[in-house]
Amino acid sequence: MNKFNKVTVIVSSCLVVAGVLISIAGYIRGGALSYNIDFSRGFGHWYQQSHDRAVDKYELLSDERDIEGIDIDVEAGDVNITADSTVSNVSVSTNIPSENIQAEIDSEGILTVKDLRTEENYEGLNFDFGGFADDEYVTIVVPEETLDTLSVNVKYGDINISSVSAKEETVSQACGDFTADSCTVGSGNIENNCGDIRFNNSSVSLDKVTSDLGDIRFESCSILTDMAIESSCGDVDIVDTVNKCVYKADTDCGDVNLGGYDDSDSDASTPVVTADLSMGDFNVD
Repeated sequence: MNKFNKVTVIVSSCLVVAGVLISIAGYIRGGALSYNIDFSRGFGHWYQQSHDRAVDKYELLSDERDIEGIDIDVEAGDVNITADSTVSNVSVSTNIPSENIQAEIDSEGILTVKDLRTEENYEGLNFDFGGFADDEYVTIVVPEETLDTLSVNVKYGDINISSVSAKEETVSQACGDFTADSCTVGSGNIENNCGDIRFNNSSVSLDKVTSDLGDIRFESCSILTDMAIESSCGDVDIVDTVNKCVYKADTDCGDVNLGGYDDSDSDASTPVVTADLSMGDFNVD
């Protein structure tokens, strides 16, 4: 082994040992230790992340006013939206420090959740030691009613929507999975650059659903309007779904699978399913 390789092995070993020791220290103290370098401020600092979610939960908003729509913009963190028939208040909670995010209902009845950690006011690196910290999240609970609009923009994180009804829905996601359970979704688009898109037990009237890298799956759903379903790299699965329209399923690299497909109630006078595959199989069960 030459001198350069010896130095590389020694330095790498020292870094690994240091990382293990810091991770152990973080676990003993009750979470994960992180080191943050803020380029805009010119300094770095250590801070502690707790793995006890209750400790870091912030109630951003609790309001009895009716809302007409939701507009969410989050840099990093999971977004969970649930409609609950047993509640009368709109509530927003998070484990993101409250100085970094704000929630309010404007004069037009739009609930706005805004992440203040934008690229314009923050540039830096973050090193985490230890895997015991919770993922960041924003949870919204609303009464069970139909919204006029639902707009969700998340750069890094999952989006989970449950029992929500919206006349118009727009979702933009850079990296993370999107899941809608028992929802009624009106017109609009779902766009995901890297992640899966799943609709379960939902009524869907979207114009377009796209994923650059990830699978798209509709299971036990009703597709009510003409819709384009496109995945650049991933499978498109339509399972146990009632279709009443024409839709086109495209994938550049992946399979298109129809399982338990039902078009007996379709009013379409043209072919109900058009599949365009550059590389993959078309399966009908």
